Amino acid sequence: MGGARVLNSLLLLCMLGLVGTEGDEGCPVWDGAIGNPGVDRNVFCLAQLREPSTGITALFAGGSFTMAGGQFAKRIAFYTEPNWFPMGDGMDSSVFSIVNWSDALGDWIYAGGTFRIADKEDALGIAKWDGNRWTQVGGGVSGGRVFSLCVFDDGITRYVYVGGDFADAGGRPFPRLARWNGQEWSSTDRSPPNGPVHSMIVHDDGTGPNLYITGTFTDMAQMKVNSIARWDGEHWHTLGTGLTRDGRAALGLTLAGLRYGRDGRPSLIVAGRFDHAGEAAANNIAEWDGAQWHALDEGLDPWDVRSLSVFDSGDGQGPLLFAGGDFTTAGRDEAHHLARWDGRAWFPLGSGSDQEVYAMTTVQFPEERRQSLMIGGGFSSADGVAVHGAIELEGCPIPACEDIRKFDVRCRSRRIKVTIMIADASKVGEFLTLMVDGHRFPLEIKARFVELSVRGARGAHWVELISPGNCGIAKSVDCP
Repeated sequence: MGGARVLNSLLLLCMLGLVGTEGDEGCPVWDGAIGNPGVDRNVFCLAQLREPSTGITALFAGGSFTMAGGQFAKRIAFYTEPNWFPMGDGMDSSVFSIVNWSDALGDWIYAGGTFRIADKEDALGIAKWDGNRWTQVGGGVSGGRVFSLCVFDDGITRYVYVGGDFADAGGRPFPRLARWNGQEWSSTDRSPPNGPVHSMIVHDDGTGPNLYITGTFTDMAQMKVNSIARWDGEHWHTLGTGLTRDGRAALGLTLAGLRYGRDGRPSLIVAGRFDHAGEAAANNIAEWDGAQWHALDEGLDPWDVRSLSVFDSGDGQGPLLFAGGDFTTAGRDEAHHLARWDGRAWFPLGSGSDQEVYAMTTVQFPEERRQSLMIGGGFSSADGVAVHGAIELEGCPIPACEDIRKFDVRCRSRRIKVTIMIADASKVGEFLTLMVDGHRFPLEIKARFVELSVRGARGAHWVELISPGNCGIAKSVDCP
């Protein structure tokens, strides 16, 4: 990037209030309330979900713990400030994944793990919560464990996809990957993954939502996939030559989707334990841009990356990638179990945690116009804050755009791209108006980010964001 363009970009960011000034210190901040008294053992998963019986949105946690907030809560519980709440009699063994699900019978929370009992009833590896009690799901899975649950609509049917290291689902031979539509089990292919599935995510690369899975498998659907694959609802696809370590099968543990990754396009992040992603040398974390793999600087070393989350702390940098795990180095710097990636380099997250981080999730607080990053694991302190297994990194309010914003940019090319960040999720479905060089463009707000790319003359451009009744911030103006 040329010096003039860097200067223009910095001027633009300053005009939009996206470069911190003196007095912006203290954002974000650590809040240890959720971890005091916290939980007595490991937290393996976190998710912001809707509680079925009350309809409230809360933070749900699963793990190996038997106490949460000073009361009995066997392996699963939920938190609404300032209290933890048990969920029935819980499970007899660890919970690794939690999701919301709705079907003709009502709203549910599904949990998967190594358990065989839920609420003192048989529930092999998977169970559902209706707000009052746990029940089994279609006979459950046998011969192993459930590591991941993910809800994906293929355009015809909506399913809960279940991944792990099991032999069958509902008594049918669907090893390691199966799906449940609320009534029966099915598989996606006659040739299942030949190794465990550890994580799944729905990600839109710009062509529509697809299901991505990662784990320790090398083959599936009669293809060599090497630990990662994509499902479009009808067929499985490879992602280049996948992930490898020392030329052999690798371990994929976690996935995240970036709305604006490399070159401003959507990208998929995968992390775990590997030294190559495709042809790219990559230490335990890599980025897939839809066509090829890329390393994220020098990666995270020397041990596993176990959790990823995209979080906007409100400090003006926008959504950034956060990582947790067993690692002690991020890029070239010391980073104990916690780090963040700003698109160019890695940075430690304070002094990190004293033990492994297993789970992260970003929690939305629409009324306060902010987010928080919830972190769980086996630690007893994070950045010097004494906690028990869980901590909150509390973000600052994301500013709203109440007035007209104007700015200039100079492009050598004929194209100009403007990206708008929507601070208020309730504005989805409404319209904002963007004027570029005097031309008015009404844009429907379909997601948190709205993008406009237009063709014009070379040279100076002026852009005006008009957002009466809409909360929007011009995030960036660029010259593709």
